[in-house]
Amino acid sequence: MNICSGLLLIFILISPSTSFSQKKNPLPFDSMRNYTIPQSWENVAIKEISGSELLEQIQNRPKKLNWVVIYTAHCSGTEYMMNYIKEMQDKYRDSIEVYLLSSNNYSELESLQKILFKYRVEIQPYIINKSYGKYGDQRKKGVKLRNEICEACKKDVIGVPYNMVFDNQQNLLFHGFKSYQNNLPEDFISYLMTQ
Repeated sequence: MNICSGLLLIFILISPSTSFSQKKNPLPFDSMRNYTIPQSWENVAIKEISGSELLEQIQNRPKKLNWVVIYTAHCSGTEYMMNYIKEMQDKYRDSIEVYLLSSNNYSELESLQKILFKYRVEIQPYIINKSYGKYGDQRKKGVKLRNEICEACKKDVIGVPYNMVFDNQQNLLFHGFKSYQNNLPEDFISYLMTQ
Protein backbone atom coordinates (compact mmCIF):
# COMPACT_ATOMS: atom_id res chain seq x y z
CA MET A 1 0.00 0.00 0.00
CA ASN A 2 1.47 3.35 -1.02
CA ILE A 3 1.00 6.63 0.85
CA CYS A 4 -1.85 7.85 -1.41
CA SER A 5 -3.96 4.75 -0.99
CA GLY A 6 -3.30 4.87 2.76
CA LEU A 7 -4.56 8.49 2.91
CA LEU A 8 -7.62 7.55 0.84
CA LEU A 9 -8.42 4.75 3.30
CA ILE A 10 -8.07 7.15 6.25
CA PHE A 11 -10.29 9.72 4.46
CA ILE A 12 -13.01 7.12 3.90
CA LEU A 13 -12.89 6.06 7.55
CA ILE A 14 -13.29 9.60 8.87
CA SER A 15 -15.57 11.11 6.21
CA PRO A 16 -18.75 12.79 7.47
CA SER A 17 -20.91 10.08 5.94
CA THR A 18 -19.78 7.57 8.53
CA SER A 19 -22.16 7.04 11.42
CA PHE A 20 -19.86 7.99 14.30
CA SER A 21 -19.64 11.61 13.22
CA GLN A 22 -23.41 12.09 13.04
CA LYS A 23 -25.51 13.30 15.94
CA LYS A 24 -27.06 10.40 17.78
CA ASN A 25 -29.51 12.43 19.85
CA PRO A 26 -30.48 15.66 18.09
CA LEU A 27 -31.96 18.45 20.17
CA PRO A 28 -35.77 18.45 20.13
CA PHE A 29 -35.98 21.41 17.79
CA ASP A 30 -33.11 20.55 15.41
CA SER A 31 -35.76 19.26 13.03
CA MET A 32 -37.44 22.69 13.13
CA ARG A 33 -34.63 24.30 11.11
CA ASN A 34 -36.03 22.90 7.87
CA TYR A 35 -39.66 23.06 8.94
CA THR A 36 -41.74 25.26 6.63
CA ILE A 37 -44.42 27.51 8.07
CA PRO A 38 -47.55 27.78 5.92
CA GLN A 39 -48.29 31.30 4.70
CA SER A 40 -51.31 31.53 6.98
CA TRP A 41 -48.96 31.30 10.00
CA GLU A 42 -46.09 33.43 8.69
CA ASN A 43 -47.60 36.62 10.05
CA VAL A 44 -48.08 35.37 13.59
CA ALA A 45 -47.01 38.46 15.48
CA ILE A 46 -44.81 37.73 18.44
CA LYS A 47 -45.25 40.76 20.66
CA GLU A 48 -42.82 42.20 23.18
CA ILE A 49 -43.81 42.20 26.83
CA SER A 50 -42.47 43.35 30.19
CA GLY A 51 -43.41 42.26 33.67
CA SER A 52 -45.60 45.29 34.31
CA GLU A 53 -47.39 44.83 30.97
CA LEU A 54 -48.00 41.18 31.79
CA LEU A 55 -49.53 42.02 35.18
CA GLU A 56 -51.71 44.67 33.55
CA GLN A 57 -53.01 42.12 31.03
CA ILE A 58 -53.77 39.61 33.77
CA GLN A 59 -55.68 42.31 35.65
CA ASN A 60 -57.66 43.35 32.55
CA ARG A 61 -58.55 39.82 31.40
CA PRO A 62 -59.18 37.91 34.59
CA LYS A 63 -60.14 34.31 34.06
CA LYS A 64 -60.38 31.62 36.71
CA LEU A 65 -56.70 30.83 36.05
CA ASN A 66 -54.07 33.04 34.45
CA TRP A 67 -51.18 30.76 33.47
CA VAL A 68 -47.80 32.25 32.60
CA VAL A 69 -45.29 29.95 30.88
CA ILE A 70 -41.72 31.16 30.36
CA TYR A 71 -39.83 29.00 27.89
CA THR A 72 -36.99 28.89 25.36
CA ALA A 73 -37.23 27.42 21.89
CA HIS A 74 -34.45 24.90 22.33
CA CYS A 75 -35.12 23.49 25.79
CA SER A 76 -35.92 19.78 25.79
CA GLY A 77 -38.90 20.39 28.10
CA THR A 78 -40.56 22.87 25.74
CA GLU A 79 -41.84 20.21 23.37
CA TYR A 80 -43.56 18.37 26.23
CA MET A 81 -44.93 21.63 27.65
CA MET A 82 -46.36 22.73 24.28
CA ASN A 83 -48.40 19.54 24.12
CA TYR A 84 -49.67 20.12 27.65
CA ILE A 85 -50.53 23.76 26.89
CA LYS A 86 -52.48 22.72 23.81
CA GLU A 87 -54.35 20.05 25.78
CA MET A 88 -55.24 22.46 28.61
CA GLN A 89 -56.18 25.23 26.18
CA ASP A 90 -58.60 22.89 24.41
CA LYS A 91 -60.04 21.57 27.67
CA TYR A 92 -60.43 24.86 29.59
CA ARG A 93 -60.56 27.49 26.85
CA ASP A 94 -63.17 29.61 28.63
CA SER A 95 -61.61 29.36 32.09
CA ILE A 96 -57.88 29.87 31.55
CA GLU A 97 -55.79 32.55 29.92
CA VAL A 98 -52.35 31.37 28.85
CA TYR A 99 -49.46 33.82 28.53
CA LEU A 100 -46.67 32.22 26.53
CA LEU A 101 -43.44 34.18 27.10
CA SER A 102 -40.27 33.34 25.24
CA SER A 103 -36.97 34.12 26.87
CA ASN A 104 -35.19 33.74 23.51
CA ASN A 105 -33.23 36.45 21.77
CA TYR A 106 -34.88 38.34 18.92
CA SER A 107 -32.79 36.53 16.31
CA GLU A 108 -34.89 33.40 16.93
CA LEU A 109 -38.36 34.73 16.13
CA GLU A 110 -38.74 32.37 13.18
CA SER A 111 -37.95 29.35 15.37
CA LEU A 112 -40.62 30.50 17.82
CA GLN A 113 -43.20 30.77 15.04
CA LYS A 114 -42.31 27.27 13.84
CA ILE A 115 -42.80 25.81 17.32
CA LEU A 116 -46.22 27.40 17.67
CA PHE A 117 -47.28 26.08 14.28
CA LYS A 118 -45.90 22.59 14.84
CA TYR A 119 -47.88 22.15 18.05
CA ARG A 120 -50.89 24.17 16.85
CA VAL A 121 -50.73 26.36 19.91
CA GLU A 122 -53.15 29.17 19.14
CA ILE A 123 -52.15 31.62 21.83
CA GLN A 124 -50.79 35.13 21.44
CA PRO A 125 -47.04 34.57 21.82
CA TYR A 126 -44.77 37.06 23.54
CA ILE A 127 -41.05 37.61 23.69
CA ILE A 128 -39.61 39.15 26.84
CA ASN A 129 -38.51 42.61 25.77
CA LYS A 130 -34.97 43.86 25.30
CA SER A 131 -34.91 45.81 28.56
CA TYR A 132 -34.18 42.53 30.37
CA GLY A 133 -30.88 42.15 28.50
CA LYS A 134 -29.37 39.66 26.11
CA TYR A 135 -27.58 36.61 27.49
CA GLY A 136 -25.81 33.54 26.19
CA ASP A 137 -28.00 31.61 28.64
CA GLN A 138 -31.38 32.76 27.41
CA ARG A 139 -33.14 31.54 30.55
CA LYS A 140 -31.68 34.51 32.46
CA LYS A 141 -33.97 36.98 30.74
CA GLY A 142 -36.95 34.92 31.89
CA VAL A 143 -35.62 34.72 35.43
CA LYS A 144 -35.33 38.50 35.59
CA LEU A 145 -38.97 38.96 34.54
CA ARG A 146 -40.13 36.12 36.79
CA ASN A 147 -38.42 37.59 39.84
CA GLU A 148 -39.80 41.06 39.05
CA ILE A 149 -43.43 39.94 39.22
CA CYS A 150 -43.21 37.08 41.72
CA GLU A 151 -41.48 37.51 45.06
CA ALA A 152 -41.94 33.82 45.98
CA CYS A 153 -40.30 32.76 42.70
CA LYS A 154 -36.95 34.31 43.62
CA LYS A 155 -36.04 31.20 45.63
CA ASP A 156 -36.56 28.87 42.65
CA VAL A 157 -33.71 27.62 40.49
CA ILE A 158 -33.16 28.91 37.00
CA GLY A 159 -34.90 26.82 34.39
CA VAL A 160 -37.56 26.58 31.71
CA PRO A 161 -40.36 25.93 31.01
CA TYR A 162 -41.29 27.81 34.16
CA ASN A 163 -44.90 28.22 35.28
CA MET A 164 -46.74 30.81 37.33
CA VAL A 165 -50.48 30.45 37.84
CA PHE A 166 -52.56 33.32 39.22
CA ASP A 167 -56.24 33.34 40.11
CA ASN A 168 -58.65 36.04 38.96
CA GLN A 169 -57.59 38.24 41.89
CA GLN A 170 -53.91 37.99 40.88
CA ASN A 171 -53.07 35.72 43.82
CA LEU A 172 -50.24 33.34 43.04
CA LEU A 173 -51.52 29.74 43.19
CA PHE A 174 -48.52 27.92 41.79
CA HIS A 175 -44.99 28.66 40.66
CA GLY A 176 -42.30 26.31 39.48
CA PHE A 177 -41.80 23.45 37.11
CA LYS A 178 -44.44 21.03 35.91
CA SER A 179 -43.14 17.89 37.56
CA TYR A 180 -40.06 18.98 39.49
CA GLN A 181 -39.89 19.89 43.16
CA ASN A 182 -43.54 20.63 43.71
CA ASN A 183 -46.40 19.04 45.62
CA LEU A 184 -49.02 19.26 42.89
CA PRO A 185 -50.02 16.47 40.51
CA GLU A 186 -48.34 16.46 37.11
CA ASP A 187 -51.57 17.77 35.58
CA PHE A 188 -51.44 20.83 37.82
CA ILE A 189 -53.80 22.93 35.72
CA SER A 190 -56.66 20.43 36.01
CA TYR A 191 -55.93 20.16 39.73
CA LEU A 192 -56.07 23.94 40.19
CA MET A 193 -59.29 24.13 38.18
CA THR A 194 -60.98 21.95 40.80
CA GLN A 195 -59.84 24.02 43.76
